[in-house]
Amino acid sequence: MSHPNKVSVIFKKKDKEDTTGYLRLSYRQDNKTKLISIKMLPAIPENYWNAKKERIKSGFNNYQELNQIIEKSKLDFLNQKEQKPDEKNKIKFIDYSINKIDKQYVKISTKKKFLSSLRFFQRFLKETISMEDIPISELNQNLFQNFYNYIIQNKIKANSTSQYISTIKMLLLKIEKIEDLDFLSGLSRKIPSPKKEERKKRVITIEDFKKILSTKIEDSTLEQTRLIFLFSSFTNGMRYSDVATVRLKNLVISNSNDKYEIRIKKLQKKTLSKINNLINYQGMMIIAHFLKKDLLAPDDKIKVENYLKILSLYNIESSKERYNDNTKISINVKLDNEILTRHFHQNPISISLNEVEILKNNYIKNKLMEYNQQKLDDISIDVAISENEHWIYLDNLAKYIQKEIEKERTNKFNQLQTMQLDFYKLLCKILTIYKLKNPNDFIFPLIKEEDFSDISEDIGFANPSKEQFNKLKNSIVKYNKNLNRIAKILEIPNFTSHSARSSYASLIIALKGSENVNPYDLMRTMGHSQIKQTIDYVNELNTDGADELTKLLSDRLSGG
Repeated sequence: MSHPNKVSVIFKKKDKEDTTGYLRLSYRQDNKTKLISIKMLPAIPENYWNAKKERIKSGFNNYQELNQIIEKSKLDFLNQKEQKPDEKNKIKFIDYSINKIDKQYVKISTKKKFLSSLRFFQRFLKETISMEDIPISELNQNLFQNFYNYIIQNKIKANSTSQYISTIKMLLLKIEKIEDLDFLSGLSRKIPSPKKEERKKRVITIEDFKKILSTKIEDSTLEQTRLIFLFSSFTNGMRYSDVATVRLKNLVISNSNDKYEIRIKKLQKKTLSKINNLINYQGMMIIAHFLKKDLLAPDDKIKVENYLKILSLYNIESSKERYNDNTKISINVKLDNEILTRHFHQNPISISLNEVEILKNNYIKNKLMEYNQQKLDDISIDVAISENEHWIYLDNLAKYIQKEIEKERTNKFNQLQTMQLDFYKLLCKILTIYKLKNPNDFIFPLIKEEDFSDISEDIGFANPSKEQFNKLKNSIVKYNKNLNRIAKILEIPNFTSHSARSSYASLIIALKGSENVNPYDLMRTMGHSQIKQTIDYVNELNTDGADELTKLLSDRLSGG
């Protein structure tokens, strides 16, 4: 069996709807096409791959360095010596797999997941056949059936079971293809494949979300966590890893005909797909809380602080609700009205809609008793009450008060909207200057700039160092603990950073109606790689577009 003398590079997507894919070495051997992963390469957007030249196009981050890796991988493959069959049979499964995982996978999280599966398999070998590793020539269907039984006996959770089995199958296929071992052919298909349990999404109800929105937490650390969670919810349910790593330079500010708009543009850490999220008024107010005030001009600092006092998140939600049926209106009335005279002696009086209704009802009760004593029939009683000048006056008074309350409510909300717009413009101007001075500053204090100073581009967060990976992981653990503490304070069910994603979708559907939400708009705003993920949230929907969803969520939860 001769070693291939020709190899090409192809672009492979996990799903046809994906916008990114991975590069593989492709070669023919024994009338079969075989693929090998190229180590140290991230996911590549499809529009940056030149299939004809087998190169990554200029414009993609570090494209020259990545193209060198591709060329070196091709040369290394063509120059490697073919192993003899007896040498291949001596290959130890775990040792070989660890080596391949280390070389072929970049993401630390992926490596950890695969290595944990191998460690569990090694535990199985120790306890059942007293071996820490096993030659691949001794792998067989019976061994893996025993491994599956071992998992069941140890009562391993369904999702962990699925992970362990799928990792072993994947590694077997790699060995079969890379080392060209016929005796492994089809072995992976004979291993039992348990199904994953469908995880129930932790969806926050609108009522509970409003509690989070409208309740300021006294503890400053928890209050920061609350605001960041709301920001994630208001910006299309951004993942924690993307919120934590968003920098000032990721803010793109535009102004067309005095209409300001600010967006977050960056690559998602998890999928490397593009984020292009509109930041609504609520999101901008949250950003304002985290501006380094000592870097602001004195006048801007005063303006920002004053706006935040008036437009604070925990006041906006109740701004319109202050004007209700118990709101008292100061008004001049006819004090010769026999009903009002009993309660008021001079103008202007202060009275609410509910108080007028009570006066009306009491008056009707007294009149009914009076008319019944006069033995009037039901029709005559109805006519007498409906034509009573005092009752008519009170009825008109109630309508007038209702009209005035609605007018006050509308005026107040219009004032708030005008202030929101002015504040949005001010922040756009401030951030334009702010980002020029400190482009690499993180917007939120979830991780420290100095720990990630060597990462200049978004793509770098997909491949952090081991220390950086651990710092990111520790930050999300701390963040989720804080969310649990907030849940206890607000007396609502526990929620996590991921709740912002599921809740964004659920809130949009609840506010606009499932029949009016387009899953493709939702898919784009949430950064899902497959429409199936979005269909979990909504079926057969239709809407006006991604930005409208973001604006809707902001306006409706602000009392609009």
